[in-house]
Amino acid sequence: MGLIEEIDRGFRYILQVLPDSLITGITVLAILLGNQTLFALAGSSLIMQALVTGIGYIIIKFNPDSVVTRMAEEPCAVGFINNYWARVRGGLNNVDHPYAPSLYLATVAFFAGWGAGLKQLYAEEIDQGVISSSQTTGFLITAFIILAAVMILRIFVSNCETLVGAFVGVATGILLGYVFSVSLGFATDRKATNIWGMPLLRDRIAAGSPIYTCQKDV
Repeated sequence: MGLIEEIDRGFRYILQVLPDSLITGITVLAILLGNQTLFALAGSSLIMQALVTGIGYIIIKFNPDSVVTRMAEEPCAVGFINNYWARVRGGLNNVDHPYAPSLYLATVAFFAGWGAGLKQLYAEEIDQGVISSSQTTGFLITAFIILAAVMILRIFVSNCETLVGAFVGVATGILLGYVFSVSLGFATDRKATNIWGMPLLRDRIAAGSPIYTCQKDV
């Protein structure tokens, strides 16, 4: 029984820190690979978290009686970054509100929305087979399955989210992820979102360069 309890505790902790782990992992990869597109993704996710947190503070200001005060060590406290600042404030994390968008689900949903934006941005390359359509669709479906799974766990298993907060958080995260991805792509001519580092068909056609080149026989 002890081993099962430890596995369950570890699994619950992995779920608890999932949003921060995603952001931290992407940031570490961006540093190791020197990849500006991953930096853009990590930075955008932090901006999204700040916006969602700000929305939560506004809701708390107008409806302070419904605030749920949690200790930083509680399973429902979101992530290790948020918990660190909660401990700095004396161990209390009082930014939780039943009607505020869930920061946890908004963060996970943000990456799914970002992926949906990439699928639109690079539709031309996908149609021409530069990127596998089945792979991009598969990754997007997987992202939304993970999102649905953690949403169900947070609402019905751990009871950390209300239905209102969960659905608003998911909708906010997907919307911001999609808007940030598409906006950044168009603003940088799709260069800052090109995580594959592939040659863009539109650029090669405009420059009069061949789309594909064959190796010459020696």
